[in-house]
Amino acid sequence: MTDETIDHFENSTRVRPTFLTVLCVLTWIVSGYTVITVPFNYFFSSDVSSSTLQTTMNDAMSQMAEDSPEAAEMMEGFMMAASETISKAIENAGWIAGTDLLVAILSAFGAFLMFKLRKTGFWIYVLAKVLGLISVLAFLGVNFLTMGIVSIAGFVGLIMVIMYGINRKHMS
Repeated sequence: MTDETIDHFENSTRVRPTFLTVLCVLTWIVSGYTVITVPFNYFFSSDVSSSTLQTTMNDAMSQMAEDSPEAAEMMEGFMMAASETISKAIENAGWIAGTDLLVAILSAFGAFLMFKLRKTGFWIYVLAKVLGLISVLAFLGVNFLTMGIVSIAGFVGLIMVIMYGINRKHMS
């Protein structure tokens, strides 16, 4: 008999979890959709004027006041917030479009780095989510409508950050 030793070398390559792959693909899909739709949103918003919007909102409120004064009174705060938010969105359309593109690109880049198992990608992704929330408040103002938008977007972003955070242990 021969004394033969077989050396087993451990494979030093890390395996990306399927869950992380799915998260990255979802992020790329959403980011790609955003990059495609933002230019259309920007150009369509340039066709709308604030005065036309205000006239339409006033007509809707007067019609509602005629039909149901109680409902009109309840909706007055919402309509004022919606009017203010939409007017600011039209005024800041270029800044909003640029920020949306930046957030989408940063999110996609962060997901790419996480796909390559780099922890830096996680922090870039978190930065993108925070930037997206701050930009909504900065460009649209703070009212209960924008706070609702930020709350929903923040909740979805937080869920994604938590799911990516669970996979940080696989990254270096």
